[in-house]
Amino acid sequence: MNIHMDDEKLGEKADWAFHMHVARASKNDMLVRLLQSVADLTVETMLETRRIWLYSEKVRAEQLHEEHMAIYTAIEKQQVARAGELMMDHLQSVERLLSQYIN
Repeated sequence: MNIHMDDEKLGEKADWAFHMHVARASKNDMLVRLLQSVADLTVETMLETRRIWLYSEKVRAEQLHEEHMAIYTAIEKQQVARAGELMMDHLQSVERLLSQYIN
């Protein structure tokens, strides 16, 4: 994602790949199948979210990357609870941004 920060399409693909890898790392087959079954809608939503996120005056692309890196690091260190907390924080951050944008 960091490499493709200036390329919207490649950045989107890297973002989606990150989330799919996290789902697979959870070893939760139901979660993986769920993400795969809604992949088209999810990718479309992620693209719109990234556009809002990356071009919002309040949020920088680096923040998105830092959140992903923190999640990745926790997974790599096998800090299951911490990875879960960080992912929840990440999803809530995106939710807050979208809520502000919609309102």
